[in-house]
Amino acid sequence: MTHPLAQHRARLADAANRIAVITAALPTAWRNLHDAQPGYPTGSDGPGAGGVTDRTANLAAANLDDGTDFARSDLDTLDTLLAQLWTAADDADRIIRRWLPPTDQWRKALATEAAARLTSEWNHCSAHTQVGSIEPARRADGRLCRWCEDLARELGVTDPPLHLVERRARGMKITTADLDAIKRERKRRRKTKR
Repeated sequence: MTHPLAQHRARLADAANRIAVITAALPTAWRNLHDAQPGYPTGSDGPGAGGVTDRTANLAAANLDDGTDFARSDLDTLDTLLAQLWTAADDADRIIRRWLPPTDQWRKALATEAAARLTSEWNHCSAHTQVGSIEPARRADGRLCRWCEDLARELGVTDPPLHLVERRARGMKITTADLDAIKRERKRRRKTKR
C-alpha cells in the first residue's frame, strides 16, 4: 500500500505538470470555446447557465441530439473548475504555511533584542528564541521549554547546546548518539583543563 504522503506528492507533481500545460493552452482553448458558441457573437440573452448561448442559437441547439449546447456547457464547467482549482490551492497553501518552520528571515528577527523582550514578556523558551523558533516555557516563571530543560538536565548543563535546539526547531531528530557525542566531548574538555 502506498503511503498517503507519497501518493499526494506524486499526484501534486502530476498536477503541476498538467497545470503548466493547461496554463499555456488556456488562452487558445478559451478563445475556441467562445468562438464555438452557437450564434456567437450575434446577441445574447445574458450569461449562460448551461442553456443555449444566445437568441440565434435556439435553432442550432434545437437540432442537437439532446438539446445541449456543449460549447456553453464546457465553458461553464471549465470556468467553475478553474475557480475551484485556485480555491483548493489557496486553502492547501494556507494550511501548509501554517505548519512550516519559520523562514530564515523570521528566525533572524526572533534572535534579536526584541526576542529577548518577547521571551520575558510572554514567557517563551530563551534557547528556542535564540535559534528563531517559538516554544512556550515549561513553567510560568521558567526560561526554557520542557524539551530544553530535559536536554540540559540530561547533559548536566545550564543551557542546552543551541545546535541541537536548532536541529529540533527544523524538525530533525536528536538521537542518543548525538547526546553521547556531546557527553564524550564535555568529558574530554574537562580532562584537558586539568
